[in-house]
Amino acid sequence: QQVEFVKGAVSMETLPPDELPEACFAGRSNVGKSSLVNMICNRKKLAFTSKTPGKTQSREPHIRRHGPVHLFASLNSLLLLRFHLVDLPGVGYAEVPKAKKVEWLRFYRDYLSHRKSLRIFFQLVDGRHGPLQDDVELMKLFAESSSKNPNQVAHAIVITKMDKTLSAKVLALFLLLPALPDSAGQAQEGVMDKVRRTLSEAGCDEETPVLLTSSASKLGRGDVWNYLQLALQDGIEVPCILYTKTKFD
Repeated sequence: QQVEFVKGAVSMETLPPDELPEACFAGRSNVGKSSLVNMICNRKKLAFTSKTPGKTQSREPHIRRHGPVHLFASLNSLLLLRFHLVDLPGVGYAEVPKAKKVEWLRFYRDYLSHRKSLRIFFQLVDGRHGPLQDDVELMKLFAESSSKNPNQVAHAIVITKMDKTLSAKVLALFLLLPALPDSAGQAQEGVMDKVRRTLSEAGCDEETPVLLTSSASKLGRGDVWNYLQLALQDGIEVPCILYTKTKFD
């Protein structure tokens, strides 16, 4: 799978024309968006991953100079759809100035409400904690904003870092692999129930798909692609994927 830089942008106005269907990924800071995008695109170094929230950016210096919204062109021989994949800025990082948080939320609201090409909104939730207050607010924002979008926007919850939450034996069953080390961690009880309850309280559909993923083990990669195909089935049938890396700083 080949990925190349297309352009940089800084706002809704500088995003590409909304002619191609789009799938976006959003969530709290440090939820694992960059790692998930790398896993989905089968690229280890597409998006830089950092343990420090708010520090995600492209590894390529020439890309960073073009602005915080990064577009990459990728060729995928299996999924014959051309679309934009959008990585929205993380929310909830305490050290981000209040004015910047307001700017991010405004962008989220405008994007979800007015981006005509948006087809599916993948919201990432850290499997170690389940939905926290920032996740709840993002669910509410989706429920409120997407209802104003002229197109029907699909919604899916992506539980990340399952290799750190599932027990070794359970994860091994998911992957159909030999048993993993005990350091895989223990599953948090009731995370799925908490997600369902939170979706309902936030005004979202209780039957919203919930996908279990692990960037380390590639658990859930096929499930994410399946939902991408379902949401983008009306896309333009050419073998090219566009990836948009969004970060405001």
